[in-house]
Amino acid sequence: MLKLPADNPFFTGRDVSLRKLDMLVAQAEWPRAVVVQGMAGSGKTALALHWAHRTAGRFPDGILFTDLRGTSGGPVTPGAAMGQVLRAMGVPGDQLPRTAAGLAAQCRSLLADRRMLLILDDAAGPEQVGPLLAAAESGLVIVTSRRRLPPPLRGADVRTLELRELAAQEAEDLIAGVLDPATRGSRGSGGRSPGWPASAGGCRWPSR
Repeated sequence: MLKLPADNPFFTGRDVSLRKLDMLVAQAEWPRAVVVQGMAGSGKTALALHWAHRTAGRFPDGILFTDLRGTSGGPVTPGAAMGQVLRAMGVPGDQLPRTAAGLAAQCRSLLADRRMLLILDDAAGPEQVGPLLAAAESGLVIVTSRRRLPPPLRGADVRTLELRELAAQEAEDLIAGVLDPATRGSRGSGGRSPGWPASAGGCRWPSR
């Protein structure tokens, strides 16, 4: 079961962050979740998706992605978030429990023993993700958020990964990857493309 958006073909850099994520799943016991936080446009979603695609083999029971719309005008409720996950796992919409407690119980029943990766994108607060973190006992949850979230699940091992702007060289590599191959050959001295300032660290891929 692999239900997530396509990888960004121009993804570049973030080697340190990717290695940190790799180290977490190389351990005998995984943390319950990793909260990837950073300012708008820093590439949180792109990082989570890129890592998910390249490590899919570590999650034999599948990978699921859900957009919590935390920075939109209408963030999804915790119940709606659980409903999205359950439908992605094959539960028909007309068979979903009608209460938050019922949804949480069914999520625990389906997720507790599965070695899955669950990506909860653009979280508004801990209340959105808490019930799903509680259910995913055997897998890993990646939460992305622009906000610094308080602990989303008391007593659980939840790590934080702070994502900052791309370093200047990483930003330049990103620009080079997006440019037409014929244009790439005309990059100026010092590895920079003509017309781009030396301080290209503010260049961001348009994702959350």
